[in-house]
Amino acid sequence: MNSWGICRGHQLRLDHRRISSRRRLIALCGALACGPLAAADGPEVFPQLGHSNVVHAVVFSPNGRTLGSAGEDGATKLWDVGTQRELRTLKRDANGVTSASFSPDGTTIATGGHGGAVVLWDVATGRELRVLRGHSGPVNSVAFSANGRSIASGSADHTIKLWDPTSGAEVRTLSAHRDAVTAVAFSPDGRTLASASVDKTITLWDAATGHALRSLSGHADRVAAVAFCPASQLLASASWDHTVKLWDLAAGREPRTLRGHSSEVWSVACAPDGRTIASGGYDHQIKLWDAASGRELHSFAGDARWVEAVAFSPDGRLLASGGADHAVKLWDAASGEKLHTLEGRADFVKSVAFSRSGKMIVSGSADRSLRLWRMADGRELRTIAAHDSWVAAAVFTPDNHQVASRSGDQTIKIWDIVTGRMLHSFRVGNAVGGSSSVAISPDGRTLAAGTENNQVKLWSVADGTELRTFVGHSAAVETVAFSPDGLTLASGDEHAAIKLWNVASGRELHSLAGSIPSPFRRTVSCWLQEVATRRSGCGTWRVGASCGHCAVIPRR
Repeated sequence: MNSWGICRGHQLRLDHRRISSRRRLIALCGALACGPLAAADGPEVFPQLGHSNVVHAVVFSPNGRTLGSAGEDGATKLWDVGTQRELRTLKRDANGVTSASFSPDGTTIATGGHGGAVVLWDVATGRELRVLRGHSGPVNSVAFSANGRSIASGSADHTIKLWDPTSGAEVRTLSAHRDAVTAVAFSPDGRTLASASVDKTITLWDAATGHALRSLSGHADRVAAVAFCPASQLLASASWDHTVKLWDLAAGREPRTLRGHSSEVWSVACAPDGRTIASGGYDHQIKLWDAASGRELHSFAGDARWVEAVAFSPDGRLLASGGADHAVKLWDAASGEKLHTLEGRADFVKSVAFSRSGKMIVSGSADRSLRLWRMADGRELRTIAAHDSWVAAAVFTPDNHQVASRSGDQTIKIWDIVTGRMLHSFRVGNAVGGSSSVAISPDGRTLAAGTENNQVKLWSVADGTELRTFVGHSAAVETVAFSPDGLTLASGDEHAAIKLWNVASGRELHSLAGSIPSPFRRTVSCWLQEVATRRSGCGTWRVGASCGHCAVIPRR
């Protein structure tokens, strides 16, 4: 028993000063690599789900079941309101996302940000549908019209653009403001568009013709947000002059001014019944106001720093907020009681792997996603809504440009990590056991995986063509690994048998059946080190079990 080294635990806690391309430690949920363990005495890198920077916008889907949040971290996140679970992250680059809007049918979400484009995403899959380009500056706000046939975007380039979401065509450009446009909003009937600006004004537009109808002046500083109140002719505006104003568009009277914030007001929203106004500001406060009288109903601390976004749920019972503390919060809209803080608690991580350069990590999760992390600072680079079931394993290609993932949905997929685009997908059968893996040859040309019908299969990474099938196991094959020179493949099955294969010919070279002690017979994760001995200096096979243990077996 003294020949066995046991390590327990499967949280991703990686000392980024000590772990490098020399593979000092890679161990999570039975996915292992060979190398001495590093001491955990330095800064640790954790999978930081949820936003990692200021939350600029929050928006409910039309049915109220999904909440979208947009952040300075470049991510738009979708949350299940009922379970408070993060569903997926939408991210195309590192540019901050400042605004988001659901289509009326809830199938599409539009986002805008510092990159100057409007991006349309499929809510169900997280797939990027279309990129709308035309602004010459950051996009500060986006909004769908009530019928879903138009999208408005307001930009730092002083303009508003109207787009056809179906074709992606720019319909028209509206110009009236003398400074950056900070917010846009359609009226409930879709006939009127309101835009707010740093120039302290609000402009009302005919949404059909693009003609300017009226300019509203009264704020003493930039207007940061506007919101139409349903079932009324009220328009609410929030300003850096510390006030919220309510404009009666039908009567044309001077606006009612709501005073109470002690600093800049960043956001404003109107409840679905039109009776309550919510505002959030730089003074950390969220305030609820009676729309009819202007009376302050509640005031509560919404953020440790400042509140940049507020939104009512479609039924008016919940209020969502986002701000500088990087969190999305849900509140009882009637009482102001905080109900939940959404911090991205996803399902457990099932696999993890380093890139060949040692600069990136990919993790696969039971939430069906792949996440890419940068080792230098622990930053999440991209989340890919990868599969329809849990991700059992993921591995980089040697050039670090692609990732292959295997899932309980019976597929293996190859992804471009720069764009997040799926390159190939092919069915391979169930990912058996708890630590099923894929492996890519050192030259990056061949992918190997075990199957539940006792076989090992090889595919071409370039085009997904099946190349060869190895037959010889008497149980489901749970794990595979290439030798460093790519000439030999090792495979392990549920009965603890390890087989070595000649990759070129498919000939079985050795069978190590029965060589693994009984505590580890349920699931075998074998890294072939016999062939790698001279290159790595590691004279062991390293084996993992589904119970979360790993073992080091001396070479015989």
